[in-house]
Amino acid sequence: GAGTVVLIGTRDYRLDAAKGADVKLNVGGGESKYACSNLNETIQELNGGELPRSVIVATGAGAAIEQGWELGVLGSTVVLYGQMADETTFTHKSQPGLFNDKTLRYSWLAPNTWHEAMALVKNGLVRVEAMHTHSCGLDGISEAIVTQAERRDNCIKYLVEVGGELS
Repeated sequence: GAGTVVLIGTRDYRLDAAKGADVKLNVGGGESKYACSNLNETIQELNGGELPRSVIVATGAGAAIEQGWELGVLGSTVVLYGQMADETTFTHKSQPGLFNDKTLRYSWLAPNTWHEAMALVKNGLVRVEAMHTHSCGLDGISEAIVTQAERRDNCIKYLVEVGGELS
């Protein structure tokens, strides 16, 4: 019931792996099969002339946070869901937020939803396999962290295998 779901990213390999979006847009510039040069205009074209009432920013990148805030319209809710570095900041003019009655929510890791989310994964109702592009044992975790952070080898998410059955 969400209407048109638009996934916005900066890397095609990550957009390729994502499932469930109606439309994928790459705002990273350069050559892309999902290239989008004017995000607001494209979203309005996809959404009957309107910008979204719900925006989830699932990254801690300051530019994406600012962009997500700007996309929200009258009565919109913008959720910052990505992990941000402690020094991450974003700026916005206060009056448009006030006059448009926008709501800003923070929800990192949503601690009260872990049990339900893991049950959905375990029962196959949420598919996460496409995100797990790399794996290692505990002995490889240092290299995994560097590979993930530097986005080497088109890494999306590492699966660290610690042995035994997953429950």
